[in-house]
Amino acid sequence: MFVLQSLITPLLAASSLPLVVTARECYTNETKTDGEHIFTATSPDQLRIFDGCTKLVGSILIDPSFPGSFVLSNATEITGSIATYGNDSTLEAIELPDLKEIVVLGVYNNKVLKRLLLPRLEAIGMGTLALPADAVVDLGALKWVYWLIIGAPWANLSLPALEEAAADLLIGDNVFDPELVSRRDPVPVDIHLPALREAERLDISALVKSLAVPKLEVIGDEGMKVAAGYADLPSIDLPSLHTLQGPLSLSGHIKRINLGAIKETNDEININSETPVEIDSALTKIGKLNITGAIKALNFEVLPYVKTLIIEPSTQGQAHCSPSIIELYRFRYRPREAAFCDSESLRLAGPNPWADYSSPTPSSSSVSTPTPKIPAYEPSKTPTPTATATPTPSPGAPGRPELGSAAEVVILGVFGLIAILSIALFWMHGGKTNNDDDAEFLVEKSARCLSFAEKERLGSDSKEKHPLLQGDLEEEEEEEEEEEEEGGDAPPPYTKHLRG
Repeated sequence: MFVLQSLITPLLAASSLPLVVTARECYTNETKTDGEHIFTATSPDQLRIFDGCTKLVGSILIDPSFPGSFVLSNATEITGSIATYGNDSTLEAIELPDLKEIVVLGVYNNKVLKRLLLPRLEAIGMGTLALPADAVVDLGALKWVYWLIIGAPWANLSLPALEEAAADLLIGDNVFDPELVSRRDPVPVDIHLPALREAERLDISALVKSLAVPKLEVIGDEGMKVAAGYADLPSIDLPSLHTLQGPLSLSGHIKRINLGAIKETNDEININSETPVEIDSALTKIGKLNITGAIKALNFEVLPYVKTLIIEPSTQGQAHCSPSIIELYRFRYRPREAAFCDSESLRLAGPNPWADYSSPTPSSSSVSTPTPKIPAYEPSKTPTPTATATPTPSPGAPGRPELGSAAEVVILGVFGLIAILSIALFWMHGGKTNNDDDAEFLVEKSARCLSFAEKERLGSDSKEKHPLLQGDLEEEEEEEEEEEEEGGDAPPPYTKHLRG
């Protein structure tokens, strides 16, 4: 009897739990809507059916009329979503104290929500949050998100354990359609992401008072953007960032920018500050560098290669500039001077070697062939011919013996035969002789020598004007050929100068 009772009791207990698949796994709704299990909660009493469920299969929609606090204990995993929205909602709090994983979390367009407490939540597939500025939020255990959009950041936004955003991490007042989020005046916000190491895309558009990402190492193809608005942002420090696969854009009232450990990137960096900004960088290669706005200091350790350089400050002659950025600007904009730098920076960088450089593009009517220079006659280098004495026969010496008429006839006959044979050979070879070939070769050789001499003259003149381009002619020709083959990817000639 005891054995039978021990078997029946669990069955009766299980039958008393509605919508239960097992003692730990529950459907949110037995009936599917559009292929999903969806439960609509309108009052706290309805949540009792989920007591004891650790895994919820399906989604829960919190109706705007739900009063007070939505509290769901014991559930550690939700395979669907928990969502609520509505300006007229009476919902004041959402609390899931044991939840660790959820596929979709959507809380937005709610003016009265005061608390969002998910202290053990570690992973969110897709999250959308827009809360009042004074809301209390606990996402202290969150480590991973696929994408998370915080459409109206609260005053103190802290995700202390977040390590990776596999897709997007967007924080800002303008990331939602106005129909989804009630518009409110932006409030200055402090953003703390102390454990974030990697993000495919990091986009922050808000009144940022402070931003902390000390461990951020990798930004993916979608890049990073910080638009700080009109709030005074003391600094953007990226001390650990070593991989930038997408564009980096920083704007607003920013006083200092530290680009961290980035050495190379093929993408672009855009900086536009409304406040005089100090920029520190260790970059050695970059696709595009665009700096506009107010500039206080440009501290680039070395910058030997930039495909596109744009520096357009709002003021001139006030920025402290490192010699490398001055040298780079001078080369890219020769013969212009880096007038945005202060006089002391220009003095330390030395004179502008490109100050007299000019490279006008000649029109077709003004193109002329230069006349080669004829070297001046220098008697000291011309060998003086040595006179050779011609012996004069003495008056008494016997003269040349005269030939007889028969011998003269024989000699003339021999010369005539040679002439006839030469003419025959001439016609047999098509009218060309070795002498003709030699003449043509000499003409061609002379033309080549003249062309090379002209190139040498022009090259010498050019190098006198461009001291940074001096070097071995053969090496320069090889570099030009490689640059043409690689489509302009070869380092510019000033690389050697800066590295030296």
